[in-house]
Amino acid sequence: MPKAQPLDFAPNYCHAIEIDITPNESTPTWRSALEGITSVQPASDETKDEDVFYDKLGQTETTVTNVKASIALTGFRKYGSEVQDFVQSKALLTGNDRKTGFRWTHPDGTFFQGMCNLCDIVPGSGMGDANAKGDFSFTMALDTIDTIDILDCNGGDHGYAFATNFNPEINLREVSAPGSYWENGHWVE
Repeated sequence: MPKAQPLDFAPNYCHAIEIDITPNESTPTWRSALEGITSVQPASDETKDEDVFYDKLGQTETTVTNVKASIALTGFRKYGSEVQDFVQSKALLTGNDRKTGFRWTHPDGTFFQGMCNLCDIVPGSGMGDANAKGDFSFTMALDTIDTIDILDCNGGDHGYAFATNFNPEINLREVSAPGSYWENGHWVE
């Protein structure tokens, strides 16, 4: 088996974004949301508290209190695409009828999964010039992230028994904290 090559600056097309096209079923049906898509734009809308304190000499201290992530997908309408047909079927619906599951896998294997709301759907596909492809776009507003799996970007093949790509401050905090382990259904220190 060939050794994994370093990712360095992985091309954007190395991301995988999937949605569940059967959200009302007991088992999800995952399909790539990228068919016919030419641009993917993740975004973050943050709510912040900004306070000015005397002991900070009147300087503003900013605290992020809420993050609302979204992913805008744009491209061309591909009729017969399971995902695009599913998204288009939601264009005139509201509320929970717009919710479905999503999975987003980064090139290094980092994996996010949760629920999203399908927004900004143009009903019937955007039309324009007579000889141009029809436009297609929608936004996945990420409502919940239920699963986060951060994988070691070296694929575990670096000679160390731990991941080397995390924040050093967090690593020091973890190794200096009291140890604990799971035994008989509870944590033991």
